[in-house]
Amino acid sequence: MSDATPRHRAAALWSGSATRRWLLVVGVPVTAGFALLPLRDHARNTNIALLLALVTVGISVLGGLAPGAVAGLATALTYNALFTQPYWSLRINDADDVETVVLLVLIGAAAGALVTWGRRQQREAARQEASARRLRRHAELTSGSETTGRLLQQAREELCDVLRVQTCLYEPGTPGDDVAVLTHTGVTVPGDSASTRPWVALPVRRSGRIVGHFLIEIPAPSTGPMAFTTEGRQSALALADHVGVVLDGLSRP
Repeated sequence: MSDATPRHRAAALWSGSATRRWLLVVGVPVTAGFALLPLRDHARNTNIALLLALVTVGISVLGGLAPGAVAGLATALTYNALFTQPYWSLRINDADDVETVVLLVLIGAAAGALVTWGRRQQREAARQEASARRLRRHAELTSGSETTGRLLQQAREELCDVLRVQTCLYEPGTPGDDVAVLTHTGVTVPGDSASTRPWVALPVRRSGRIVGHFLIEIPAPSTGPMAFTTEGRQSALALADHVGVVLDGLSRP
């Protein structure tokens, strides 16, 4: 069976307010320490430290550098108070225990740093992949496509990227009366706002005449076309104009 469910549960537990997350960062290592307390007289301290280190690594994976470092500190203090003599004190009599406490802090910080670096690399790789994909589409759009269908498919993909939406369709003809229209002068909203569909139309003009329009689904948490960024709207309008020019060229013998 896949481990997706436990991972989703952990992510759901981690989600929420910042206060809740920091309580988990501190509280989970302390709780784990008390849960392992019955093993104090039966297991070696190094084994207990390893179990607590696993807790720290888990928090680092979820939170990154800062939570990992704080969890490492909380784990070290818990281990110091519960498993090193004198018990229930922050004093340490054994040099080996001092090294273990320091290592617990370093494990939390190092694991958090690695997770943060990995996520940064993943975001950068995704950004570069998206940029390369957009460059390929730009090149194809600029040079013109072999067919109208291919051109419109490329344009829809590009609009989804620049506006950060999931759904974009193309329909021939002028937009309906129940949908907002995005133009160079602003946004035209239907008079009966109660019947407005959760879409915005982006007209495509050929030789000054509307020959079709893209229907772009407005993101769910938003209520109108202004949910799109200014840069995104400008890019979308420029793309629609370019599609109109290419369509005009394709229609000529």
